[in-house]
Amino acid sequence: NVNVATPNNYVLGPGDKLNLDIYGYSQATQTATVNTDGFIVLQRAGIVNVAGLNIEEAEKKIKNALSKVYLGLNSGN
Repeated sequence: NVNVATPNNYVLGPGDKLNLDIYGYSQATQTATVNTDGFIVLQRAGIVNVAGLNIEEAEKKIKNALSKVYLGLNSGN
């Protein structure tokens, strides 16, 4: 329950909660919990496997999944 930034080398596993904030042309907020199989469910983007990935790897994978819905995500818009 300590409110500190997660280190980039932290490896995700079941029960971890991810707070996703999308802003720019589109805005959305979601909390996703890693299930026992290592997946999270993203609104409008589907299921993404993040188990065993560190924060940086998971961020890339999540951005890739969301970029199919939020077209400006990769360009920073």
